[in-house]
Amino acid sequence: MTTWSIALTSGRALITRLTHLSSLLRVPPPHSASATGSDPAQSPPALFAAAKETLRRALDIIKTRTLDKEAYARATTQLDLIEGLEAGNTMMNEGSVGLNGPNADMDWVERVEEEGKREAGKLDVELKGYMSNLIKESIRVSRALLSSRLAAHSSVIGCIA
Repeated sequence: MTTWSIALTSGRALITRLTHLSSLLRVPPPHSASATGSDPAQSPPALFAAAKETLRRALDIIKTRTLDKEAYARATTQLDLIEGLEAGNTMMNEGSVGLNGPNADMDWVERVEEEGKREAGKLDVELKGYMSNLIKESIRVSRALLSSRLAAHSSVIGCIA
């Protein structure tokens, strides 16, 4: 993947491209001199460094431009796994990666959760207000139509009631 293809990408596509690129960098190419099969632990240090850099860039974009904690969790999991492989730990357990891992910014995750709950509550209140106003407007329009209909039939008493 070339630099220009990343430069021409933005938003979700850039996050997806960076996380995919980091997964490609973890496994050495089959023709690599240091590759023995497709064991990610045999990757050259430069590949680990490049994979970590792409993930850090993706994490920065996720944190600054989105509120997507699932994408954040996936990217931190990948970063934790890469750092574990780089350290020679091929058996990582689920409790030490992702949002439980050393690279997770739990303050950001909590802030995103709180903001999501606050926004959902605000939108719920707005929706209920709109529905209430819509019902009131519908009743008003119906009464106006009924009154004009009764007035057309010379039923003045029905128009007033």
